[in-house]
Amino acid sequence: MTFGAQDEVTVGHLSTVATRNYLIVGALVLLVWEYAVTVQDEFSFIWRKPFNHVKFLYILSRYYGLAAQLINVYLALYRLSHLPLHQDICRTWALFLIISSGVLLAVLDCILLTRVYALYNKDSNIGFMLLGLFVMELGVDVGCAYAVYHKTPYDVTCDSYEMPFHSVYLTSPVIAMQTVIWVMTLHKTHSLGTRKNIPLLGVIMRDGAWIFLLIVSIYMSTIPYVAASRVMRTHAALILPISMLSISVS
Repeated sequence: MTFGAQDEVTVGHLSTVATRNYLIVGALVLLVWEYAVTVQDEFSFIWRKPFNHVKFLYILSRYYGLAAQLINVYLALYRLSHLPLHQDICRTWALFLIISSGVLLAVLDCILLTRVYALYNKDSNIGFMLLGLFVMELGVDVGCAYAVYHKTPYDVTCDSYEMPFHSVYLTSPVIAMQTVIWVMTLHKTHSLGTRKNIPLLGVIMRDGAWIFLLIVSIYMSTIPYVAASRVMRTHAALILPISMLSISVS
């Protein structure tokens, strides 16, 4: 690929790359710190217990998140620091970030949906409804990821100055899903709490509230940030959420 005058590397581009590298390394440091703090509990409550689907989801989220951020640090410091970057490299990296955040979000959704399903006494109608919502969210995310991969133009640093409208749809099903999960959790825990004094309900409410606020805040802030800066920086929208989603499961 040949680069024209508009693709010349400037001091501003180098500053963008430096900021990106700091953010990526910081996201990995956050995950490593959280791992060091909780690894003892992990061995006690995860590795010493029988294998089940919750254990599988925990391990997947924990170590997939770490692996993804290690790969991002390697790419950022070695491959993505050599400007100018080709469109194909930018698209491939953006797709990797979308898939990584999507996998971790799907794991978190599975855990939260399983909890809601159990709260409603494993009602089959509730189960089918939740499964339908999950499949719909997954389908929209896959379609939007495909569109972002094929239709987003990038500059020499992998930033895009054209915000594709389908990126808005990428956040919409996430916010809708988390809202449904939180409302159903709130309704059921309140209903049970008025009849029975169950300490576990308080834990479910607390965890559900902070996860809802965290996920919605992350995704709700993405679009205003892009609109205000007029630049779509894939790393700014997805790097930190990868770490936060991984931590949310643990």
